[in-house]
Amino acid sequence: MTPSQKQGLMMIAVVVGLMTLPVLY
Repeated sequence: MTPSQKQGLMMIAVVVGLMTLPVLY
């Protein structure tokens, strides 16, 4: 896995986290 791919996964994880936070609370 290249650093750029890892950065992309981190961005996706942040977006998914922000989208799921309103659902949890």
